[in-house]
Amino acid sequence: MKRKYIGLAMGLAAGLALAATSGFAQDAKKPELLSFKPSNLQWEKTKADFTAPSISTCAGCHPKQYEEWQGSMHAMAFQDPVYLGELNLAIKAVGKEISKQCEGCHTPAAFVKGETAELDFKNLSPLAKAGVSCDVCHSIKKFTHWETPSHEPENGSYVLSPGRENADGSVTLTKYGPFPNYEAAAVVFMNVLNLPSI
Repeated sequence: MKRKYIGLAMGLAAGLALAATSGFAQDAKKPELLSFKPSNLQWEKTKADFTAPSISTCAGCHPKQYEEWQGSMHAMAFQDPVYLGELNLAIKAVGKEISKQCEGCHTPAAFVKGETAELDFKNLSPLAKAGVSCDVCHSIKKFTHWETPSHEPENGSYVLSPGRENADGSVTLTKYGPFPNYEAAAVVFMNVLNLPSI
């Protein structure tokens, strides 16, 4: 009877190992999925830059939303003392590489730009301090849930695209939202497109 259970356990372990290997093999076929591992975050890198929220950017046209964001967990995502304490414990326990598991969600724009490569919590940039800023959520061009090994949402399974380069070398910031292209926004500095569906 024990042999039956041992054989069953070994078969189950082999099956899980095979499933994990095929998931990683699938990722290896798409180098863009490996850039920020273990986060599944992807970045369409162009000359277009991310914008840290401020009175002169987001709040100028969206004061109510900016005020709501300032008091939110999104705004505190990379400054919360409990989060920072846990992150420091994890880094001390297993090394800096583990922070990639967190930064793809807690401060994605700063993470893809390399601003969190050396964590100096006393000298964080405004972009890093902004955590999950207005620009992060409104720069999500695509969700990649189906592209994960489990075909489900996983850590940072989306594509950030803050803008595009034009043929003349200029940059157009692109923001995604729930409404069709809003003409007044184009007058200011950006192109507003419908948010991708999940």
